[in-house]
Amino acid sequence: MSGGSSDLRAAFLGAAMGLLCFGSAMAQSPAPRQPASGPGSISGVWVSTIFDENFGKIGIGNIAASNRQARLGPDGKPVGILPWAQAIMDRRAKEAAGGHPFAEPKARCLPTGTPGSMSPPPPLLMQLIESPGQITVLFEEFNVFRIIRMSDKHDPDFAPGYFGDSIAHWEGDTLVVDTVGLNEESSIGGVPHSPDLHVVERIRRKGPILEMVRTYDDPKTFTAPWTNTATMKQLPGAHIMEYFCDHDRNRPDENGGTTVALPGRGSAPRSGSVTSR
Repeated sequence: MSGGSSDLRAAFLGAAMGLLCFGSAMAQSPAPRQPASGPGSISGVWVSTIFDENFGKIGIGNIAASNRQARLGPDGKPVGILPWAQAIMDRRAKEAAGGHPFAEPKARCLPTGTPGSMSPPPPLLMQLIESPGQITVLFEEFNVFRIIRMSDKHDPDFAPGYFGDSIAHWEGDTLVVDTVGLNEESSIGGVPHSPDLHVVERIRRKGPILEMVRTYDDPKTFTAPWTNTATMKQLPGAHIMEYFCDHDRNRPDENGGTTVALPGRGSAPRSGSVTSR
């Protein structure tokens, strides 16, 4: 009997210690993120804040130009690009002036990449889906997707791509996304970059507005890290439509310009020039 009692006491103490350790681990764990719905959720369908009842009167080219932002560092001063990248920009400008513009990814039916694709041109939509372990981004433009993993480390075997390897964590109501592994085909407003490009996005919902603050760090291309901001607004009741660049491509116009037919939405025009942002 005494042996049996000792065994029972040992089992009880073991179970109690296990519960204490579990409780301690739970106490040290961060508070759970709010459900993927409600005022603080970033889940939903989003469209450029430029898209409104006057969109049909705005030229796509003007929108592209207005979406280009100055490269400003934390001190508010302009950030330059290094000679190798400037030489490429100068050559492209010269060729464009001669009637041979550079075909950026979008003109070749390829995604702009991270983070350019996160601010698609109106009226094209973007959908964010929060789920355990990841954020999924669905792009109406070219019907492609991006996976943001809720993890603390990058994949060492990741092959460079347009969207890169994105990991994220929550800081309060702000999703902080860290991306590396971007291929050299992706574009930053038409500026080339090296394979060392590191992008950090801070994505936060402010009522019906989605604010995305992006920081670019590439010592092989830029003289200092720099930041820009993009905003989108929620479009309740909307859903992503099928849109493939190759399927919707129109015939070149009399000047050789190529356009694509955009999905009809609201007062949006049915076609617009394929330009970079």
